[in-house]
Amino acid sequence: MKIYDKPFHVDECGHGDGCYVGSFKYYTNADKEMKIDIYIYEQPGERQEVCLRYGSEGPEYMSHGPLWQFIRTSHIFPKYHKALDLMRKKGSIKWERLK
Repeated sequence: MKIYDKPFHVDECGHGDGCYVGSFKYYTNADKEMKIDIYIYEQPGERQEVCLRYGSEGPEYMSHGPLWQFIRTSHIFPKYHKALDLMRKKGSIKWERLK
């Protein structure tokens, strides 16, 4: 999988450069190309969440909630698995004991 270091789409959600992880191309079952940008951002309580943007228009994104939930369900959808693989290649997913 080729990893792109610049977003394909406008960050319409406003996550910012510090939250951008990387981008990749994904082909659907109908051979339609999707260009996906990955953002991981902090929510209150130091909870990380995942946003996959597939277009520059406001609603063209998939927000999956907590990172742990995204990881848990990544085997279900190939594009989630590819996104998780990109995250693993570009950084690390860290476990921390809850306080």
